[in-house]
Amino acid sequence: MVAGSRPIEVTRVRFYHHRGRTGDMLRVSGIWISPAEIEDVLAGIRSISETAAVLGESEIGLAEIVLYIVPAPGADGSAAVAAARERLSRALPPYKRPRRFEIAHDLPRTATGKVQRNKLREQLRRDPH
Repeated sequence: MVAGSRPIEVTRVRFYHHRGRTGDMLRVSGIWISPAEIEDVLAGIRSISETAAVLGESEIGLAEIVLYIVPAPGADGSAAVAAARERLSRALPPYKRPRRFEIAHDLPRTATGKVQRNKLREQLRRDPH
């Protein structure tokens, strides 16, 4: 949703269409998943500084969850990914688990500090695998 736009559109025949926001929910196999559901599970893992879950595309064109992981200072990226996989396998059902993990030095942010998920999705489109 663009700043200043209306979240509900009214057509001439008086149907209401919710326009909503884009990118805040992940739809995989017809099921809606909040990125926070995934990211919150990983809070408290010492080898992980922060995470961001976004929707990507598999090699065959299907939607898949991609998790960006910023390792904690001094932590090994592969150890952070292993810790994330282990915690997620215990806490979430398989359909909510990321299929792909990307190690990042930091996450792109807005001036107010919010993660710019759209930039992460653009990066996935440029470098798909």
